[in-house]
Amino acid sequence: MENCEEKIFFRFQSNNEISELLNQIMLFKQLFFERVSKQIEDDYEVNNIWSQFIIRYLQYPDYCLLFKNQIQITADYYLLQHLTKKGFDFQKDSYFLRDLQLFNNQISSKFNLTMEKIAIDQEELSKDLNIIIYKQKLNNIGEYSYNINDYNVLLKRYNNRQSFQYDNDKTAQVEANQLFSQQQQNKDFTISNQSSQKINYTHKDTIMNQKIFLTLFWYDYIGIQNGQQWSLNSEVFDLLKQHLGINTEVFASPFNSNLENYFSLFESDKYFGSLGNFNKNYLNIQQSFQANPPFIDNLFTLFASQIMQILELNTQNNREVGCVIVFPWQDNQGYYQLQNSDYFIDEIELLKNAHYYTDQSSCSSIKSKFNTYILILGNNYFKDKYLQFPYLSDSIVEAFQIKKDKLQLRKQY
Repeated sequence: MENCEEKIFFRFQSNNEISELLNQIMLFKQLFFERVSKQIEDDYEVNNIWSQFIIRYLQYPDYCLLFKNQIQITADYYLLQHLTKKGFDFQKDSYFLRDLQLFNNQISSKFNLTMEKIAIDQEELSKDLNIIIYKQKLNNIGEYSYNINDYNVLLKRYNNRQSFQYDNDKTAQVEANQLFSQQQQNKDFTISNQSSQKINYTHKDTIMNQKIFLTLFWYDYIGIQNGQQWSLNSEVFDLLKQHLGINTEVFASPFNSNLENYFSLFESDKYFGSLGNFNKNYLNIQQSFQANPPFIDNLFTLFASQIMQILELNTQNNREVGCVIVFPWQDNQGYYQLQNSDYFIDEIELLKNAHYYTDQSSCSSIKSKFNTYILILGNNYFKDKYLQFPYLSDSIVEAFQIKKDKLQLRKQY
């Protein structure tokens, strides 16, 4: 099994518009962390505030990574509330949100200009997009490092999905190629264990690794390593698939998905087997699914209404549909909406410190410090199937209690 601490390093061969833009984006994150960490010393909590801040914007219909002039960070109620709850005193740093807003506006201009130039003249910019990968740190300025296990997961997924064509989905193609041009096919890609030992790859490898780099960059940017990427134990998924025919996840990622079909944050994840962003595609769901949404309070409310629309639409069309949803708390409007709906079938409660989640990125089982509530919903077709297995709920509880010292990679579909 691979060492989960081993790193892989990326850098641009020369400074260019795209590398400068990515550096600015990371400086935005750095500004946030430096200012918040002065008052909130718990690194986990700071990362959690940041992740929820970014992911909220990704979940709306016109999802974005900020960088839009109309985004009003200074009026972000949920960010204000979250920071205050964790002990941030705005009187000690009264210009914090203003500085974030100004930095966001600066990036917005560069972001939009660079995207426009790529769309107009991809061939001209392609000469700046050659990336070098190293397996040994070189201490270069502008060097990006990622978990090599995450790189290998994306590599496997990309190779398994490379035969898929998205010619009929022009929107997805534009979004997936925003930062990296398909005109790179005449460029060589290099990877080495040391700076003096380089291996040349074909243009197909170049394109593949550009997409891998972009995906690693964005998931690292939103905070992949701290809880927002937890998944259920593989044994839980096996039960859902075997007994309920569930083979689709929503709110997954290329790194933590366990089932054959999954929805994720980015449209560009389609290159790694995703069905796209859930919020843009949820009305197309015609099968039962499992959902482990980001643990963000206001998003659960939005998600609950989407679940109801999926259930109602499929029921009207006489299709069997059901879902297994994970909630980290009960005191939430979305939870009550689903629990009191006509589609509610069952609820399973898992007690804190007595069950585990899985983080494949760190190859570890993580003990839950909070109760978990699993809601089973579906129409009558799905309900009849669920009731055929009266001990399934007990089996799910037992599967959540499994702790593994070492995790093997799941099959990459």
